[in-house]
Amino acid sequence: MIYSVDDILTQGTVKKTATEAELTMMLEICALNDYRAEIKFISMVPKNIIDVKNGLTPQVLKVMPNLLERVLGELEKLDIKLEPKNSLSFPKVIERVCGIENI
Repeated sequence: MIYSVDDILTQGTVKKTATEAELTMMLEICALNDYRAEIKFISMVPKNIIDVKNGLTPQVLKVMPNLLERVLGELEKLDIKLEPKNSLSFPKVIERVCGIENI
């Protein structure tokens, strides 16, 4: 999901995660000081925030390339163009960094 400042500030008082609560608080403090931050908050909404486990679930691994493409798309809208240093696919990066194969 991609949220603008208005999206974040109009979500109501119930926040799903600590990140949402802290981000909202920071934006409200800025607004009290007559400063309006220009942000895009890009997140993946967790299915389960109760169980704490180390690593990424198969569902997250599956959608991560799409999330990365959306982030790159938002950066391009700001005239920020990133060039890859090599041609590793996302599954290969995860395999090398985390030791997880066949994602």
